[in-house]
This record gives sequence, structure tokens and C-alpha cells, in this order.
Amino acid sequence: MIPPVDPSSALRVTFLLRLTSDMLDAVPCYTLGGHSEKAQDAVISELAQCITILDQGWRTVLQSRIWDTTTESSTISVVASRAPSQTDRARLRSLLLSGQETLHEWLLTASHPLEEDGEQVILSPFWRSLAELGDAKAEYEDSDDIDIDDDMDEWESGSGDLEAMD
Repeated sequence: MIPPVDPSSALRVTFLLRLTSDMLDAVPCYTLGGHSEKAQDAVISELAQCITILDQGWRTVLQSRIWDTTTESSTISVVASRAPSQTDRARLRSLLLSGQETLHEWLLTASHPLEEDGEQVILSPFWRSLAELGDAKAEYEDSDDIDIDDDMDEWESGSGDLEAMD
């Protein structure tokens, strides 16, 4: 855990930018075609869980909150630290939007129809982070009734299921 206090706050952002970039660059290396439907669903499910956790982590960082490693959630308290710079926010937004395109192209290689839960997370990845960055299109295309704050409150309280929330 890298604390969100100076001088470590910049290190936390840099680390997460690198992690996000490396993860999104690696996704096309996993083949979906030629696998059984069960194996394909397992790969997509693991990726969806990873994206969800990383998205929740980014939202925590963008709000200058502390990530609690014991409960895997952000704490309510806001720390006096420097928020990510506008440059870092722009880099993150660009990275997430290009990553969405990469994920969509990768899904075209699937040989079986996707499960609805996995498809929704993969087709609308990082919606929490993009909403925090002010992206107006950062919501599920087919769900106008999703309330980001309610979803985050449920996740922070530990009452939400990672797979069911998205």
C-alpha cells in the first residue's frame, strides 16, 4: 500500500498508471478463440474482476482516499494530500479510453457468446474512474438507472458482490 500523503501520493499515481497501462497492453495476448465456452468465461470473469478492482482503486486515488488492504475498500476519510495533477488525469483518461477500444477489439476474437455479467464489465470498463474524471459517457450503455454513488457505498460497506455489482 502506497499512502496518499506527500511525497508518496505522486508515486501512487505513477505506479497505478504503469500497472493500468501494462495490464491493458497484455489483454490481447490472451486468446479467446479456440477455447471451450467454460474456459473463455473463466478468462473473461478473471479479467472483469481485475478491471473492477483496478477501477475501484483508481476512484479511491482520484478522490485522495486511503485504500484499506484488509477490507479491500477505500476509507471514508479524505487525507490532506495533493490530488493527481491535470496531466496525470489526462493521461489516465486517455489510457482508459484507448484500453476500452483494445478490450472491444479483443472481444471480437471470442468464439462463444459472452455471459451477461462479464460482457457488461468488459464493454464498460473503468466507468467509475471515467465518471470521477468527468467523462459524460462513463456509464453503462444499457443501464440508465445505475447510481455510481450508491454502488460505491455498497462496495465500501462490504455488502456488495464484485461480480453482481457490475
